[in-house]
Amino acid sequence: RTGLPERSTWPQIPSGTEVGKRVSAVQSLEGRGATIHIAKADVADQRQMSDLWTELDAHHPPVRGIIHAAGVLRAREVVHLKSDEFHEVLRSKVAGASLLHEYVQATERRAGMLDFFVLFSSGASVWGSQNQAHYAAANQFLDSLAQHRAALGLPALSVNWGWWQGEG
Repeated sequence: RTGLPERSTWPQIPSGTEVGKRVSAVQSLEGRGATIHIAKADVADQRQMSDLWTELDAHHPPVRGIIHAAGVLRAREVVHLKSDEFHEVLRSKVAGASLLHEYVQATERRAGMLDFFVLFSSGASVWGSQNQAHYAAANQFLDSLAQHRAALGLPALSVNWGWWQGEG
């Protein structure tokens, strides 16, 4: 969703900045032989994902793997949770993962099975988290989608992250 600046500007980006660190990570992977296409799209927006998949199909080799790492975190007690807050937290995980699954299935029918389909979930889907019922529900959906894909014989892994250090 955030994307990166045009590649022609990368040499001028200070390496210590957040953008510079992301650029360095991409360059490191490419230095090891990976081909990386950077696209800016909201994974939960059907039109943007349709446009992205059309462009990928027309101009790039088949997608071989998916890592879905989108998420929104908003602490709120259930009794005070408004509908729009609930949907905001579920949107990127539920709608985003659903769209990826939908578009990837079309690719898998045409170009063969993916090597991986990884969903970044949370331990909150297993044991809950104070003021995070909506977040736990969104992550439980990811766990269920992984189980559904596995039942279809498709690659799937849902990683239930615990607490993170630092800013995230």
